[in-house]
Amino acid sequence: MRRRVYDLSVITLSPERRVIVFLLILVWSLFCSEFTVHAKPQKDSTVIDTGIIGSGACWYDAERLIVVKRSPFKAGQESEVEGLYVVTPAEPRDGTRMDLSPIDPESQKRIWDVRCHDGTIVFSVPMPDKKRSRLYAVKIGGRPELLVEMRGAMPQNVSMKGKYVLAYKHMRGNKGVYEDEDNCVIQFIKPEFTVHCVDARTAWRRWTLANFVLAEYQWSDTIKIHGPDGQPKKIPNPEKQLVDNNGKAINYAMFLRALDGNILAQLNEVQTLKTAISIYFVISDDEAYIYSPCYRIESKDGSPDGVCRYPLSGRPESWELIFQSEIPRQRKASISHPKVSRTGDIYFIIAGTKPPYHGLWKFDARTRQVTQLTNPGDSYDTPTAISPDSQWVAFNRRGTVGDSVFLVQGGGK
Repeated sequence: MRRRVYDLSVITLSPERRVIVFLLILVWSLFCSEFTVHAKPQKDSTVIDTGIIGSGACWYDAERLIVVKRSPFKAGQESEVEGLYVVTPAEPRDGTRMDLSPIDPESQKRIWDVRCHDGTIVFSVPMPDKKRSRLYAVKIGGRPELLVEMRGAMPQNVSMKGKYVLAYKHMRGNKGVYEDEDNCVIQFIKPEFTVHCVDARTAWRRWTLANFVLAEYQWSDTIKIHGPDGQPKKIPNPEKQLVDNNGKAINYAMFLRALDGNILAQLNEVQTLKTAISIYFVISDDEAYIYSPCYRIESKDGSPDGVCRYPLSGRPESWELIFQSEIPRQRKASISHPKVSRTGDIYFIIAGTKPPYHGLWKFDARTRQVTQLTNPGDSYDTPTAISPDSQWVAFNRRGTVGDSVFLVQGGGK
């Protein structure tokens, strides 16, 4: 039998069929491009160098940025904390040091981390013995108030909205040895706050929300304890390993837990999207969503080329793709370090690229466009905090003497 060969270049269609084909192509194009945004690198936007080398930052309000200022790195010397500084976009240079008395100057040099919670600044000060830390709360113009003194006290362990603190039992000490005698010992806690005690042998890291706790779970078959001779000794993990609904043992998970410890949802379950939640994520200011770099499971590269979000509703939900960008795929790179404004704009960097892609990027939630805000050349920029009105973005630019704090207009609405 002779086969018929059709020359597609000469096939003609009726006007009605041409319209149908055109509409099908249009619908398919719209479907494929719904979440994919196109972007091109651009020249550096107008940025402000605050002149401050900082290791942390948060916005107190729309006009005042709080920075942990550090001294420049010098060969053979460690960088020291110089204090908490207030920076304003109107007068950004060098900032103004906060008066944190009665905290003594030496203790202020140990300030470790800072967070801003609805007009309150929370920061951690490790004690000289490094076995305990103090969490303080302060308002600009006020005096620091001690919230809690305990082992491992960090700003992420306290919920100012929920009025509670997370404490740990069986924390790891020197050489990774779990301390049996350290069972949620609290040296001090502000009266209106409550304590929720969790086991550090399976609670890798935790973050407080007003009504929930985001908990990273990591299983190990063995743990270290002090042997009879006082030396580290490995023993089988006395905790029971968690299993999923199918009876499969869980080695790693990111859980949303109730304050009583009950598991409400597992956030790292792979559906049609795979996230980088074990490395990078950010929680929205209203605590309604958690955002993380992500990619579709059918992706050949397996590197995050977009950002997804998950509703923190207290029940199992699904990840939602917010946007994808073509640049990470083209450059064989990945999106990382996302930050989200109150208007839904997402700021991020594209890791693993070369200039001119090193800068800070923005996904505009209204226009669904991706633009490059900064172009640091051979250096690197990392977003740290977004002002409440979304007008300003604070970011760190890597330098030879430390990470410098810069500001760039975010174009808030």
